[in-house]
Amino acid sequence: MLPSPMPSHSWLLALPSRRAVLSVPADSLRKVQKAAQLGSRLDTVCLDLEDAVAEEQKEAARRSAFDALAGPLAVSFGRSERALRVNGPESTHFEADMALAARLHRQGALDCLVVPKIEFKDLDALKEDALKGRGLGMSGKHIIHPAQIDPVQEAFSPDPQLVAGARKIVRDFEEQRGEGAKGAIEVDGKMIDRPTYLQAKQLVHLANELGL
Repeated sequence: MLPSPMPSHSWLLALPSRRAVLSVPADSLRKVQKAAQLGSRLDTVCLDLEDAVAEEQKEAARRSAFDALAGPLAVSFGRSERALRVNGPESTHFEADMALAARLHRQGALDCLVVPKIEFKDLDALKEDALKGRGLGMSGKHIIHPAQIDPVQEAFSPDPQLVAGARKIVRDFEEQRGEGAKGAIEVDGKMIDRPTYLQAKQLVHLANELGL
C-alpha cells in the first residue's frame, strides 16, 4: 500500500492575492470580528498568536483562534483569506500552534503556512524546518530569499521513489483492467485494489502538476 499522499488540492490551487495582510491579536474576538467586517476590502486577515499575544494568554489565544475560524459560531471573513501567525520554532508554543494550524487546515478553515526562517543562509536547518511542517500536515512555506527555493520545494515535493512506484501501479492496473482483469491485481508481489490504484493516480497527478 502507498503511504497517503498529501492533500492534492493544497498543491493545485493558485496562490491567492496577498496585497495587504491585516494582523489582529488572536485572543481578542472583538478585534477579529472587526477585521472580518473588512472582508470586501482586505485580501488577508491574520490571527496573530505571536507578538500580539502576551505569554500568559497564549493558550487562550489558541482556543479563541479555533473558535473564530472553525467553532460553532465561527466568524465569516467574506472574501478575505484566513491566516494564522504562529510562534517561532524555538518557542515552547510552536508545536501547539502548528498542531492548531494543521487541525484548522484539515477542516478547511485556514490556509496554513509555516513561519519562515530568518537565517536564510542555513539551508539545512530551513529544509529540516520545512520537513517538520510537512509532517504536521502543512503543504507549503513562506520564504524570504531565492536561495530558499530549492530546499523548500524539495521538502514539500513527493518522494521520487514513491512517484515511480505510483506510476507503475497506475500503468499496470490500467493495462490489466484493459485486458479484462477484475478485482485486485498483483504488482511486484503486492496486491493492488482499486482504492490503492486511485491513491496512486492522485500522487501521479500531483507529480505531473509539479513537473516531477
